[in-house]
Amino acid sequence: MTGVDNWIGGSSSSNRPGINFQMGWDRAKNTGGIVFNTTVPNIAAPPSRPTILNDILIENSSVKNTSWGGIVLKQYSGDAPGAKATGWGLRTTAADPRYMPFTNVTIQGNYITQAGTAYGTNGMLIDAVRNGLVQNNLVDRVGTSGIEFDYSDQVVAQHNEVTGTTRKGGGGDLNGLDFDMGVTNAVGQYNYLHNNGMGYLACACNRSLAFGTATFRYNVVANNSINQIHLDSTTGATNYIYNNTLYNTASLLVDGYGTTTMTNSIFYTTHAHATMTSTGVTYRNNLYGGTSPSIPAGESHAITGNPQFADATAGGTGTQATGPDLKAGLNWLIAAGSPAVRAGIGIANNGGIDYNGAPIPTVPDIGALQHRSASTRGLR
Repeated sequence: MTGVDNWIGGSSSSNRPGINFQMGWDRAKNTGGIVFNTTVPNIAAPPSRPTILNDILIENSSVKNTSWGGIVLKQYSGDAPGAKATGWGLRTTAADPRYMPFTNVTIQGNYITQAGTAYGTNGMLIDAVRNGLVQNNLVDRVGTSGIEFDYSDQVVAQHNEVTGTTRKGGGGDLNGLDFDMGVTNAVGQYNYLHNNGMGYLACACNRSLAFGTATFRYNVVANNSINQIHLDSTTGATNYIYNNTLYNTASLLVDGYGTTTMTNSIFYTTHAHATMTSTGVTYRNNLYGGTSPSIPAGESHAITGNPQFADATAGGTGTQATGPDLKAGLNWLIAAGSPAVRAGIGIANNGGIDYNGAPIPTVPDIGALQHRSASTRGLR
């Protein structure tokens, strides 16, 4: 037996047993293995104050083959038929006074898989959370999105491995990590995102929401089948993407659009002339290598050459017993003779350490990992 997959939008003409479209926010995306959700006694006359959940810890759990989500957090908003809108979970501006998110949420050390069901979609949906930390999780062969944030503020996703995400249950996406609609002050760092459809999705894509800020840094993004980064950001949203290592085997390396700066990253491709978008994107001081790499228009200081990875074809995937295999990301360590060494530019408030825990010097290397002699601590 299985539960259901309810989707916010789409067309109800596409409904089929167990999969429903055009359900609206409150009726969608709220089934799963571990779910923190709120409601009201009477949707037509909600109280003046919401239920706010605080100090949530989800730790060391295994969630397998659930319908829709593995772990889900959602604040009530009042958008079902006959409901009075509250705005508690769906803010319209970054400072919306009606917005009442859950607070102080930690999700760590969990194993989530939907390998055995066609109805499993998000590994995690973190919706309407302020001060959230998602770390040291393994999300394995789920559908739509491995880890997705919506309408959240001051959230961090770090030290996670996400692998094998595909389209399931009528979903449209297939990414490892997604900072989606209405998300501000988000940071994705030290993650290993590999062998998904898309690696990182920056999807501040609701055209009625002219805000959003996300930083993506010190991540190893490799072997995702459609692209390594997909941008889908509305006017007013800003993405800061720097010091990542992207190992590409697809025809698209980076695509989409949105106000974005990409700095100090390694773009390595085994696919000749892989697409590098330039719509709304500023490229600065990146290294391009591999098979006939494309250098996007507007790159202010392109560096080309072989980054000299340790063993880029090795990969690696964690298990339920071992947790995320973050050490596999060290296959993309660069050698001391790499053209990426001391070729970066300084970035303020850069987090201080790389993927491997090595300090970031004043003049950093390009990529997610400082070169071998610098990387003497952390995961090794």
